Amino acid sequence: MLWAIRNTINIPFILSTKTHRYFVDQTQKDIVDKRLSDPKFKPYFGKKQQRPHQTLFKHGGIEINHSFAINTSLLLSTIKKHLKEKNILITDTYTPKNLQIHPTHISYKDNQAKTILFCQGAQLEQNPLFSHLPFRSSKGDVLTLKLSQFNPNCNLSFNQWLIPTKETLFKYGATYEWPPYQNLPLESSKQTLLNHFTTFIKTPYTLLNHQSGIRCALTNNKPICEKHPKYDRVYVCSALGSKGFMQAPYLTQQIINTIHGQTCSWFTWYF
Repeated sequence: MLWAIRNTINIPFILSTKTHRYFVDQTQKDIVDKRLSDPKFKPYFGKKQQRPHQTLFKHGGIEINHSFAINTSLLLSTIKKHLKEKNILITDTYTPKNLQIHPTHISYKDNQAKTILFCQGAQLEQNPLFSHLPFRSSKGDVLTLKLSQFNPNCNLSFNQWLIPTKETLFKYGATYEWPPYQNLPLESSKQTLLNHFTTFIKTPYTLLNHQSGIRCALTNNKPICEKHPKYDRVYVCSALGSKGFMQAPYLTQQIINTIHGQTCSWFTWYF
């Protein structure tokens, strides 16, 4: 579905990239070495890698095959522009009291529809229709770094990820913090990331930006994608955690099939 979206909006927001996974200890290396002999895993591993210059990955690493990168900000901004041009996007803050659920339709302010599908991410926790769900969301912090003297020409994974965005700029993260947490970038989270970075990569850096966000998730770390147990015209697709881009295309197609009365192959049941 992501490729279909790319072809529709004619913007290259998804790109094939190279990713190198570096081991931070012998245990990680042993796990991968064992998987290399398993036919199920072998297609996903490329050549073994020596540590790059200016790094301290003494256990080496391996290339990950079939790796892609998604430019999230470009994707979202382009889709919004595309939908606005077609006059099918309303930008507003959802207010639960404005939703009216009727036997034959739903209404929200001046809009009516046969069904409503909630894809609210972390905001779903504040939606009274879904207060019964066992949420266990996490907070993550991400840094934007300028590395003028370091150019690996690929994505690096070493318990954290370091992804080149353009020229000497990189995205680096992310932390995991569990409730109770503050929904804003914290100095402690920044230091956690920088300490890990400087442990393994020995190069000057400039910190340009520090962002944070909430990963909506449930207690079993599986998504919720289903019809509401009480209201036949209310649906939800959320709690994708940190794997949203991997799961969203498949799950949204499944929930659309459900809304149209078709049989679906997989769901997580929580209601």
